[in-house]
Amino acid sequence: MRIMATYAKKHKKLYALTEAGYRNTPDAQWYSSTLLPAIKGFAPSYVLLWRNAWDQAEENFGPAPEKSCANDFRKIHKEGAFLFRSQLQCAPTKGCWMVSKKGKK
Repeated sequence: MRIMATYAKKHKKLYALTEAGYRNTPDAQWYSSTLLPAIKGFAPSYVLLWRNAWDQAEENFGPAPEKSCANDFRKIHKEGAFLFRSQLQCAPTKGCWMVSKKGKK
């Protein structure tokens, strides 16, 4: 993260963590104990978890309701650690913006 952040700042660019995750996420607190500390103090434009393959159960990097890490993911969602797509309102030609819990801009 430090290398990306330094380079981005020097060249006036955005940076992102584009393929994050832990295969099958066996650590029940992985999101709060590994992912959040790894990006603390940095401001990536986005963090993207790698895929949950529909045809390969072992290729599972994001939370799923039955996984041990699901509660940890719900916790960071509830605490507002990240801005989620569901918290944005988008228009095809106007881009996206944050909406309050009441649905207003």
